[in-house]
Amino acid sequence: MFDGFGAVLDRLQGLLGKSYLLTGFFPMLLAALLSLPLVLLVAPEFPYSVQDALDLSTGKQVLIGFCLLLLVAFLGFVVHVMNSWFRRRIESGIVPFIRPWLVGVQKARLHGMQDELNRRRPDMVNYRIEVRDGNWENELRAARVRGRTAGGSGPVQQATLDGIDAMERHRTANEEIAFEEAERTFGLVREDLENHDADALTDLNRAQIRFRELAAYAYDQADARFRRLNSARQSQFPRSAAGVGPTALANMTAAHADGILARYGMNVELFWPEIQKFAAADQSFKDGLEESKLRVDFAVAMAATAVVYTAVWLVLLLLGHGGRLAICTVAILGPLVAIIFCEIAVWNTQAFLSTVSTAIELYRFQVLAALHCELPAGANAERALWTELTRLAELGDGTLVYHHV
Repeated sequence: MFDGFGAVLDRLQGLLGKSYLLTGFFPMLLAALLSLPLVLLVAPEFPYSVQDALDLSTGKQVLIGFCLLLLVAFLGFVVHVMNSWFRRRIESGIVPFIRPWLVGVQKARLHGMQDELNRRRPDMVNYRIEVRDGNWENELRAARVRGRTAGGSGPVQQATLDGIDAMERHRTANEEIAFEEAERTFGLVREDLENHDADALTDLNRAQIRFRELAAYAYDQADARFRRLNSARQSQFPRSAAGVGPTALANMTAAHADGILARYGMNVELFWPEIQKFAAADQSFKDGLEESKLRVDFAVAMAATAVVYTAVWLVLLLLGHGGRLAICTVAILGPLVAIIFCEIAVWNTQAFLSTVSTAIELYRFQVLAALHCELPAGANAERALWTELTRLAELGDGTLVYHHV
């Protein structure tokens, strides 16, 4: 049975296209199937109508089934065609009058990220200066030389050992080490090195080695956390706070466009059709590009179908006295499913935008060659060329010199 069903799906995919099946037909078919239990609540005579249909001749049953399938296919086609519109509505927050509130929520997220970056930046800068650039290491070496001259042989301060042990506990727990704590311990180690001969004092020599390792760990942790947070800031929000949109999907798309503009000087919306042409011509890349785009469209279609399904059936259940349980179930589960698929759309969009960035990286020079532009020799020349092309496309103004081969 499943082999036959798979064969039917293969035939439908070849006839209608994979994109239409996943972003139109299947969501609408699922909505139709989930509507059957609710039909019983608003139309109690529905089972008798089904029985009357089953009593008809085979030819009439096939005709009724074909008409219902055609209706589902048509509604699925409408959903498929409106996918871009649905995505724009999801990006804009669906309900216009709550847009200012949604923008405020997104700006609060942005400000929280920015505050966290600002909080971490001083430690990051200090660690880079003292650990990465070797300031602490050089000072400890100098202190060791002075201690060798002093020739002291007393024990290491307990505060020094306690400070190193505290840093070690942070590393064991995979926690960050605050710069103030590391700096305080550094001062204690330096003081001991200045007052004692580390070559003759095993505990002090070991303390210096341990502190060097722990300081390197502290820098690596602070650097990694700061870079991850900064990367999240750059990928999730546009560069200007004034451009923050009402949803994560809108902000991620704007952040991607800002990143491409900053790196190449290119307006990605203007030149993506040309880049997509060359990407689609590469069969090894085309499949991944289409798959990533299809995942976004499918999530958007499912979210839109859930919203429409919920709105239609809430009205029908209220007018048809469908019962509180059914109304509450639809009112809760419908928006919940829509929110889940909106989140999936965000995740899939992130993967799709990464694929778009890869396509730009791989095929942008082919676009320049097709536009009869001389290929730039460096990053600055390329940025200037794309800026000139963008200005020409947007304003119709430019002094571009064409290069014909």
